[in-house]
Amino acid sequence: MPCNIYNMHLLGIVDRYKEELIKIRSVLRDNPRGLTISEISKINGINRNSVAKYTDVLLTLGHIEMKRIGPAKMYYLSDRIPISAMLNISKDSIIVFNKDQKIVQINSNAMKLMNAKREDIIGLSLSEANTLMKIHIPIKKLTVINQYIQKSMNGTETILLFNVDYNGEEKYFNMKFLPTTFDTGKIGLTLIIEDITDLKKTENIIRESEEQFSTLFNALKIGVLLIEKDGNILKINPEAERIFDMIFEVIASNKLKGNYLERVRLDGTPIPPEEMAGPRARQEKQRVDNVFMGLKRHDGSVTWLKVSAEPILDENEEVDKIICFYEDITDNLKGSRILPKLKNLA
Repeated sequence: MPCNIYNMHLLGIVDRYKEELIKIRSVLRDNPRGLTISEISKINGINRNSVAKYTDVLLTLGHIEMKRIGPAKMYYLSDRIPISAMLNISKDSIIVFNKDQKIVQINSNAMKLMNAKREDIIGLSLSEANTLMKIHIPIKKLTVINQYIQKSMNGTETILLFNVDYNGEEKYFNMKFLPTTFDTGKIGLTLIIEDITDLKKTENIIRESEEQFSTLFNALKIGVLLIEKDGNILKINPEAERIFDMIFEVIASNKLKGNYLERVRLDGTPIPPEEMAGPRARQEKQRVDNVFMGLKRHDGSVTWLKVSAEPILDENEEVDKIICFYEDITDNLKGSRILPKLKNLA
């Protein structure tokens, strides 16, 4: 069955049996050690064949997990991070739209960016909200954004580099439009707006003036590493030296001196070089954003980073240099609901 037809069929089942699916998730939430299909059937009063069908749907959607214990199949509620927690800890501005392109969720950073209150925005389209915001998006650019929203509603993930005059300052944003399926099975859209003004200014300065770049380069609160295509280090700022706990010795060998810190994924497993932002940017010849990486220190702690990399191409469109940006997000996670999960990975 073609993928889009299968998805439509799946969403139809979700909509039709919404109450039964909610009941199964609820009983699994109350039984964290897991239940078999027979046990779920007995508790909810649903026949085993129907429970088997519903669990297949929930497995496909990623809402539950299945593990074999001997001959038995045990079902558990997925250990997923709640979207509310992600909204709260993210430095990005996040807006969630329903299928009618109305705003249904928004985080505090998005409200600050739009300079508007949550109660005034929820339930409105972006065009309607734009009339209430103290910072207005020009009509032409708003039209482009709405076109991207519509495209992503049809299942296509898209990215838009967007700039706007913000209180007399030109601001740059990386806007990601992600198709979203709610627990009810209905489609929607998550718009993630990343302020890349500092990164964009840094890139422009690199191209325009090496002298001006050096001043800002060392003052940035984001770690920056400039390397050649063969891996030789050209420049590193103090924040990157702090993050990696290393010193750059230009005269000796153009290498970092210090103890190597193991790079890990969010699940605690080692991250191979081909998944890192720098090597990916060199291979793909395009910007790579939001690669999450941990640095395991010798005291057992983990420094969590959000990494981006930008290739600089020569006149032949080949990679000449690569700029890597490292944002330390460890402090952002303190006190959040996600922190206990990350501590277990250290």
